[in-house]
Amino acid sequence: MQKTRFLTILFTSVVILFASFCFAAEDSALPLDAQPLDTELPRLVSDAVNAVVTIINKAPGRQDYLGSGFIVSKDGKILTALHNLTRATELLVRTKSGELFPVVSVIFSNTGMDLCILKIDAADLPVVPLGNSDSLPIKKEVFLLKNDPGQTALFSKGVNFGLMEMAPRQYLRFVAADAGRNNTGGPLLDAAGRAVGMVLYFSENSENYALAINQAKPLLDKTNGVIPQDFINSIRPADNSLLQGNFAFFNNKFDQAESFYSQAVKEAPDSTDAHNSLGVIYLIQNKKDKSLEEMSRALKLDPSDAQIYNNIGNVYFSLGKYPEAADAYEKALQLGPDQFLVNFNLGLLYSSTGEIGEAVAAYKRAIQINPSIINAYFNLGMLYYFSKDTPKAVEALNKAVELDPDFATGYYQLGVISLESKDYLRAGELLERAKIKFQEQGYPEMAKEAEAILEKIP
Repeated sequence: MQKTRFLTILFTSVVILFASFCFAAEDSALPLDAQPLDTELPRLVSDAVNAVVTIINKAPGRQDYLGSGFIVSKDGKILTALHNLTRATELLVRTKSGELFPVVSVIFSNTGMDLCILKIDAADLPVVPLGNSDSLPIKKEVFLLKNDPGQTALFSKGVNFGLMEMAPRQYLRFVAADAGRNNTGGPLLDAAGRAVGMVLYFSENSENYALAINQAKPLLDKTNGVIPQDFINSIRPADNSLLQGNFAFFNNKFDQAESFYSQAVKEAPDSTDAHNSLGVIYLIQNKKDKSLEEMSRALKLDPSDAQIYNNIGNVYFSLGKYPEAADAYEKALQLGPDQFLVNFNLGLLYSSTGEIGEAVAAYKRAIQINPSIINAYFNLGMLYYFSKDTPKAVEALNKAVELDPDFATGYYQLGVISLESKDYLRAGELLERAKIKFQEQGYPEMAKEAEAILEKIP
């Protein structure tokens, strides 16, 4: 048996892809009043829908562009996607009741986050309560809400597939019907009707992405803003190129993304986001020297950005320059110690260099920061396993399958440990479960491997 086979799942440290191998969603896009309202869940959804608004982007010579947003304060703060607001000459907000409000100020905007906080002059408005995107369970139902142009409330039901880290941002990855392409900027709700994300990107392969709500929460206390016209005038061509690059990136169209990010660098050589984004796409395309060049330019523009150090560490790691990678990650932690992704990356790095104690410490710090990431528990469990600390290995691996009951690799490894401990009944149960999960998820070779071990159990 190859014990090293499952030592570490080396997910890319630029984008963490979770170890859930299949996707299944129950989708709908129907008026809310067509849903059964005598159950708790639709009531919670319908409570939130009154706080979902339509963003109207007006400009001469074209149709109005419609996007979604949602009210987060009774006095009229609204979250929406920045891309809903570009190339506008006037911005309006239409509430569920049909009232039109001009945007009076833009409190916050950030191109990299694709996030904007608007303010309208109103009082005692309905709000969407905010949830916790860090604690949203994997494989649980989520809901998208929007108001169509006729003001009919629509929703889509889907399934959450966990957090995706793309330094310095976090996204929720989910599968659901989109209830209309002008839904971006609307809320992604948990089963209690709380916003856990803001919907941003719909990809062609049905994987969708929402900005994790915990990224926006610290910004909601801001009060000073700019008038809409000053905001509109501040949007540079490079911002539009970055936003287009993001759409291409999340649709796995990396050549297109590279083209847009390169254009952004030409349009704004002083943009840290442009250089950082281009560096990330170069790394994904295995253009490592170019990636390091762009990351270094980004760092020169902003030497206090911990996430740029993290990304530089990723490049050095991919080049096999482990001391340089460790130095970059440690500098990132000096600037901000409470970073899950940097600690996770250090765990991967120290695992690769055989520094097991340091790797264990890094994974434990990552778990303390974000206790909902399956891969951190799995990798930690495997380190304990190869260190012959079976009780701690089982504890960590059990946590991984508790977080994702469909985590076939976790059941497989727990079965192997039970077999080595001569707990044949438990080994058979776990390996049978792993075999079934692998079959269901389209991994026949892994299912055969589990079957082959099952046949050898006394």
